Amino acid sequence: MNGSNDCINNSGNTIIKCKNHTIPIDLICYDCVLLLCSQCSPLHRNHHFDHVRNIKSSIYLNQKNNYNLKRCNDNSNTTTNSSNTVDNNDQQNQTLNNSINNNNNNNSIINNNETIDFNNPINNNLQTLWDSLKSSVETFNALKLDEEDVSQHFRDLHQYLITQEYKYKQQITNDIDFVREKIESDIKQFKPLVNIVNTVKYDISTNNNNNNNNTLINSNSNSNNIDEVDCTTTGDEDQNDDGDITYSYQTDGVIDSVAACSTLSEFMSANSQSLFSVDKTKLENVNDDSILDSVYRYLDGYRFDAVTEFEKHLKHYYKVDINQIQTNKIKQNFEKSIQIKRINKVKTEQEKEEEDEDGEQQQQQQQLLKDQTISKVKVKKIPAAINNQLSENKKQVYLVTTDKNGQITKLDVNKNYQEEHLPLQFNNVNTFNSVVTIGEHVYVFGGAEGSKKQFKRFSVKTNIIDLEADMSRVEGERISACYNGKNHIYLLNGNKKSHVEISRYDIETNKFDRFAFLNNTHEAVLLSFFYQDMLYSVCRGATKIIRFNPNNKQRDDISVDGDHIENGSAFCTDGKGNIYIHCLTDQQRFVRFNVIERKVETLNHAINMEILFYLSMVYDPNHDLIYLLGGKEYQNYIYSVKHNSWYNFYSKDESTRYWCGTAIVTL
Repeated sequence: MNGSNDCINNSGNTIIKCKNHTIPIDLICYDCVLLLCSQCSPLHRNHHFDHVRNIKSSIYLNQKNNYNLKRCNDNSNTTTNSSNTVDNNDQQNQTLNNSINNNNNNNSIINNNETIDFNNPINNNLQTLWDSLKSSVETFNALKLDEEDVSQHFRDLHQYLITQEYKYKQQITNDIDFVREKIESDIKQFKPLVNIVNTVKYDISTNNNNNNNNTLINSNSNSNNIDEVDCTTTGDEDQNDDGDITYSYQTDGVIDSVAACSTLSEFMSANSQSLFSVDKTKLENVNDDSILDSVYRYLDGYRFDAVTEFEKHLKHYYKVDINQIQTNKIKQNFEKSIQIKRINKVKTEQEKEEEDEDGEQQQQQQQLLKDQTISKVKVKKIPAAINNQLSENKKQVYLVTTDKNGQITKLDVNKNYQEEHLPLQFNNVNTFNSVVTIGEHVYVFGGAEGSKKQFKRFSVKTNIIDLEADMSRVEGERISACYNGKNHIYLLNGNKKSHVEISRYDIETNKFDRFAFLNNTHEAVLLSFFYQDMLYSVCRGATKIIRFNPNNKQRDDISVDGDHIENGSAFCTDGKGNIYIHCLTDQQRFVRFNVIERKVETLNHAINMEILFYLSMVYDPNHDLIYLLGGKEYQNYIYSVKHNSWYNFYSKDESTRYWCGTAIVTL
């Protein structure tokens, strides 16, 4: 919270005042998560900040609009009725807006010319959580049906197939557990948001009653009113027995409730006496400051990260195919009796039908792809001139690379890549873009399951991990990391999100802080780097590069011709404004894009094979070389920028390195 003092007004309510300007605090900066007074606000003029009046208005009107939309849909039997309902909603919202403007003293009156901003974290996160929860429950129920199909099949086979039943059900059961955890997490996030909504509704309703305003809440019929806040007491409720109340708090009860409700408002109302019950005694001292404080406390502790291992399971469902003929011959050919196929939800119906027809053929093609021999294009052994350049370098250069088994391998560049395997274990998966080198240290942020909240620092001099801790308020996999050359490492987390969260790690204090958000982005950030004090980021599937100014938090986009980013499987930068992209899909190519000249230059590429994973690619500024690490599956390569040629190196590599990070360290 920004510096503030508390004092008591004539009504006995606590007023938060700015320590710097001794005037009431009535603003919040969403970018910095700071409370502000009106004189502090110019310092945040380029940020997204809001006044408590607008926060209250946007939350209440957003809830009202959702309620009226449901009413409109319920009464849309005829075009006339729908039209009248929409017109009525517009009139109601205008009346409500006037009511909110007049429900407090002069310090809370909204200017008639002020436009209400509905795009605040409370509204956005509330709807995002509802959409996520609804999707989770749909997936959960679909998975339960698939699970029952499998169970029925194995029940027919009796005791003989019990062990095989577990084998086939395990995939779906694990997904159910993943989704259940997601539902429980969403409900936990829901409670403080609903509490804020109920507090705002109660505050506005109370002020309207006290002022005898002829507002929307009191003047319209009950059939069109947004529900009043339901406040619980300590007495027994006649309409609910103890069993029903207990069940409504359980995860299964919540799942049934979400499945039965079609809108957020209906879900909140259905659980007003259980999950979202309100103690009226706690609402008696509600005012603008307490509402603003609730919003601040929520944002300060807020962590909604769709980037979890089970999020991957929300993008598919199962189809259980049972072959009765093979079932009759189960003892002779058991493995063919049942098949469980993952089918991506994003596929069209036509694609699903085609996949049903040739699913087995596609699986065979994928297996052939894994087994095929890599065809090299213009790749040869490292020439003597480059070897001499490497060995004669006075600086000690190491290539530090990781693998999927959690091992660190240190290659001595000066000694023909002499290897040293270190007995250190940590999860390196999904760190291909999360590695940063500063001096003798290699930092690794996040990773796959088990490491999403952690970061580690490895010392090349001592060969030990000398720092390992949790990341405060930062969590995820495929977190792109880059160093600004000063005191901070910037972490860009956009995996499975509609925006990119930018956090910073202070290398001196080892502390993390949230810095900014980039909206309208494309999932994970595959590469980020600083050039001329600007932060550049390349997002998965994008056709543009985001340029962000950390000083004023302004951004602009740089268009990139072609589908190079979309088809890229390896990315790096040379510190000179150039981005190198190796496209290892079905259209192999290697290109260089300059962020200043904004031109794409096609270069020679290394691998003539489709690769379905991300590989690490790093630039060596000491020798003007680029390293592409493919491991035992795809081999390892060096690219000479000077000669526009690729060479093989470290051919005896026996590790799997896709998804794993690599760093260049110069001592």
